[in-house]
Amino acid sequence: VPLERSKLRHTRGVLSMGRGSDPHSGGSSFSLLLGDAPHLDGEYTAFGVVLEGDEALSQMEQVETRKEGIFVMPKDRIEISQTKVVHAAEAVAI
Repeated sequence: VPLERSKLRHTRGVLSMGRGSDPHSGGSSFSLLLGDAPHLDGEYTAFGVVLEGDEALSQMEQVETRKEGIFVMPKDRIEISQTKVVHAAEAVAI
């Protein structure tokens, strides 16, 4: 998937496309940011944001992690059991 630069900044709660060293190599991996990461702005595609449920992010911050290159990942898999897609026009009202 080619890199799509957006105006959405990489801040807490943002969903960002994962990729390899080629900026146009996005696939099915993504990151859910637990903090601000301005160094990713313009380099990775940010495509969503958590509107409700910050307590879930706080719980994710408590899990044990491992470092793999520049990435910090949970030692054990975290599964997202429920999501809801809200279009930008609807998100303004939330």
